[in-house]
Amino acid sequence: MQGSLERRKGVEIKERFIVTVTHLQAAGDAKISGRGKLGLRATVGHGDTRIRFLSADDKTIFDITSRTGIDKATIRCETKQWPKTIFVRLHLSGLESFTVGSDNVTVEWSVSSTGKNAKRVSLRKDKKQTSLDEKSPYYTKVRIVGGNGRIPLKGGHFEIPLPAKLFEGNPREISLRWIDFYRN
Repeated sequence: MQGSLERRKGVEIKERFIVTVTHLQAAGDAKISGRGKLGLRATVGHGDTRIRFLSADDKTIFDITSRTGIDKATIRCETKQWPKTIFVRLHLSGLESFTVGSDNVTVEWSVSSTGKNAKRVSLRKDKKQTSLDEKSPYYTKVRIVGGNGRIPLKGGHFEIPLPAKLFEGNPREISLRWIDFYRN
């Protein structure tokens, strides 16, 4: 736990202590908390979003559950180097937009909620947006895993391998944003 402790004088209660918590971490299980054994720390925008850092074989997984369906997170690498292979699992019912960025480069994935669930990947660099194909070093495919296999997705998740190109230059942190469905 991180925060501050303040001592205040009062009238009815002569002295009281006020604890302000700014960061809370689960005891005994670093993989489920905001900071994992992998040297990664997550900061989220909403209190109902959970990020777990999982490690399987040679890949690291950012397992994200977001009840509101719209949020953002910052992942900070507190070791010398990012893990070699990173996947993001988004437990959402739709994926209108998922962006990951560092410095002035952002990659965006989306899955259409109509028709055959068309998938798109684009790159925003220096304020210019372009569609990507398999030839781009920033391109990776989004997959629907498990559940009913269609949108609205029930019981499954979206899985996105993050391109190694995003981690060139070893940025200290990356920003993630997601929207399950656009709301009117």
